[in-house]
Amino acid sequence: YDSLGISSGSAGANITWNYSNLTLSGTVPISHHYVDPSLISDTTATSTNLFPAANLADQATNGVYSYYKYMPDSVSYFGDYRGASYYQLSAGPEKKTICPFSFGNSFHDLFAQYNFGMCTFNSFINKIVTYDAYGTLNLGGTSYNVARMKIIEYTVDSSNCSPVPIVSYNEDTTYVWFDTNTSLPVFSWEYHKDTSNHYVTKVIASYSYSHIPVTLNASVQPLAGQQSEIDLYPNPSNGIFILQANDL
Repeated sequence: YDSLGISSGSAGANITWNYSNLTLSGTVPISHHYVDPSLISDTTATSTNLFPAANLADQATNGVYSYYKYMPDSVSYFGDYRGASYYQLSAGPEKKTICPFSFGNSFHDLFAQYNFGMCTFNSFINKIVTYDAYGTLNLGGTSYNVARMKIIEYTVDSSNCSPVPIVSYNEDTTYVWFDTNTSLPVFSWEYHKDTSNHYVTKVIASYSYSHIPVTLNASVQPLAGQQSEIDLYPNPSNGIFILQANDL
C-alpha cells in the first residue's frame, strides 16, 4: 500500500484503527509448508547439523527453510537454510514471543544473526516487544478483533563484502496486528531508520490467507471475557497454506 501520510495509530485498550482507504500498490503470494526438521538435510559443507534444537521448519516460496522451536512458554527462531554454503544462524536464539503475553507487558531480547554465503553479513540486535494495544482493525470491507505488538529493534550491521567492513546502525519500529481468532498477523506498519546513511523508509502491509492449517492451535482468550490478557502462540502445524501479503 501507499504509506504516505499513514500513521501507526494509538496505543491502549479498545482502540479502533481505520485503514479502509489505503491505496494498494502490489500483492505478493507466499507459500508456507511446515515440516518436521528431522526430515530435512540442513548441514554445512563439513556435515555439521545447524539447527538440532528446532522442532518446526517452515519452507517458503523461495525454497528457504526457517527453523523454530515451539515451547509452552515461548517461540524461538534459530535461522534460515538454503544450502550447505548459504544459511543464516540466529545466535541467542531470537525469541519471537512469550506465552502468555499480557496486555501492557514487554519482553527484552538480545541476539545476533550471522549470514554465510558469497558475502558474510553479521547483525547484533537489541529488541523490545510490547503488547501495547487491542481493539478493532478495519481494512477495507473487513474488520478484525486484534491484539497489537510494538517491536523496536536497535541493530548494528557489519558487512564483509568489501576489503573494509561496512558498519551501519539501524533502528526499526514495527507494529503488528494479530487476529485474535487465529493468532495470525493481518496488518503491519514498519518504520526503518538507517542512522549511518541517513536513510528512512516506511512499509505497510496486510495479510490474507487461502486457508488456515487444520492443526493450527492458538491459545487466545476472547477479549469479551478477558479484556486485559491474550495468549498468542500457534502450536506447530502441518500442511501447506498461502499467505497473501499486500504492500502498502
